[in-house]
Amino acid sequence: MRGNVRLGYIPGMAPRADAPALLSRNGFPSTILQRQAIRSGGTVVQRKVIVNGGTLWSYANAWRQVQADIPREYHAAAYSLLRSWVLKPGEISVWGLGRVWSGTEHTYADYNELARALVGEVRAAGNLQRETRVASRLYNSNWVIQRLQSLMGKIYNHFRGRDQNWWSAVQGNWRGAWGYWGPTSLVGGVLATLQRPYNDIKNNFAAIRMVSLQVFRAARGMQVNQRRGGRDGGYQQIVAPRIDAMRRNAQSPREDWFWTREAREAGVPLGAGPSTTLNHMFSLAQTVGATADEIRALGLAGFVFFNQNYSWLAADPHRLHEIFDIARQYGIDYDVSQYGDFLTDIERRYA
Repeated sequence: MRGNVRLGYIPGMAPRADAPALLSRNGFPSTILQRQAIRSGGTVVQRKVIVNGGTLWSYANAWRQVQADIPREYHAAAYSLLRSWVLKPGEISVWGLGRVWSGTEHTYADYNELARALVGEVRAAGNLQRETRVASRLYNSNWVIQRLQSLMGKIYNHFRGRDQNWWSAVQGNWRGAWGYWGPTSLVGGVLATLQRPYNDIKNNFAAIRMVSLQVFRAARGMQVNQRRGGRDGGYQQIVAPRIDAMRRNAQSPREDWFWTREAREAGVPLGAGPSTTLNHMFSLAQTVGATADEIRALGLAGFVFFNQNYSWLAADPHRLHEIFDIARQYGIDYDVSQYGDFLTDIERRYA
């Protein structure tokens, strides 16, 4: 018999009655991709689910495989979510004809791992909705914008001596990749934006990202140390794995990895896993002498951008935990066990 998913279940925490609606609206649990689908003419964005090397085409067959591993109180929500995930024949990569395949491939080793992911996302539905509300309130945060602008001045001063070829490569990063990520303009280019920052989050975040991408383009295997003392004797280990060893692909955190299990137990929303993007950006900020407030503002900018602006259909956005668990290594006080208080605090202090 396959193992039950009780590891991701906290006794006494009942699923939200509206979890199916929160998770399956427009056929995808990500509010950003839902919004993108609406902009494209009301089509439905779906992910591609792969289990043990095979693509799922029948949610009914898949449900029979996972049903026994999902606590009964989550059945309705998990079934609705699974039904929204599974691709239908003839509906791949078709715009305007009913459905859109996002290109996202969520890969699981077996059906038990898929069951764990379903339970985790059902339990996190309320917190995902809360993250979206907080991100929308932070969207025009003067506190965040001012500190981003200050950080951009430091980045400009640190790199302004680089030659034109270097800055052309930075600009090429934005032209070649950023259009897939979100609606940013950067009139005059990245260098001009660093000299004269915008009075918003998305464009300033984009400019910083393009510089960090250039600086760390050769650091694809960058390590992220994850230290866990563990509560009640759990997860007592210190590891320094490569981020991509922690997930089955860029969109699929390993459900058996202790980092994912810890987040699932806390009911924390997960998307693309620990953010390599923000790891590079935090490291860049540290290199140019950023203050703790500037690093915190950069993390908040990433949270806002991925929740409110990110629109690349081929990938899930990062969630709050996936950004600030990385920020811990750069001096930011954060712990998944205090996730709810942290979310309340940033809304109260910075919105």
